[in-house]
Amino acid sequence: MPMIDITMSEGALDVEARKALAERVSSDLIELEGAVDNPYARSITWCFIDERREIYVAGIPAEKPVYRVVLTVPEGVPGLYGPLTVENRRTLVRRVTAAVLDAERTEFSIPEAARVWVQIRQIDDGHWGGFGELVTIADIAAYGLGIGPENSVGQRIRESMTPILDAGVPA
Repeated sequence: MPMIDITMSEGALDVEARKALAERVSSDLIELEGAVDNPYARSITWCFIDERREIYVAGIPAEKPVYRVVLTVPEGVPGLYGPLTVENRRTLVRRVTAAVLDAERTEFSIPEAARVWVQIRQIDDGHWGGFGELVTIADIAAYGLGIGPENSVGQRIRESMTPILDAGVPA
């Protein structure tokens, strides 16, 4: 159930570039958090893009567009948390930074990458709510994999998402 928030300078990217960026970051996050990339995972991967008229760097208006990308995931996603997953987090930050600069049509360099900040946040298990329910990592996994007992939270989520899935969530 990852959530992506991208805040950027107003007018930094056109509509097509924003769409491509949302798709690329969504794909990278699903992959590196360790989820199965299927229509179920995509249906609960939401990306919010917020353009800001004024962004200040060191107290003065930013001369070039700047970006903050906040990736919020539930506690326990296997690909991002634990001592063996530091490299996945590094990879995710690199990929997201590259995706932003590609969307902007800017060649990657350290000075250009310095305009992109990526934050990975974890929500404690049992502190995520959706569908009018308290949702745990086990519920999310059950939803994504189509498993779990009748009337479980995962199954209720699956039933409520049917209209979205029927509308054609990309795989």
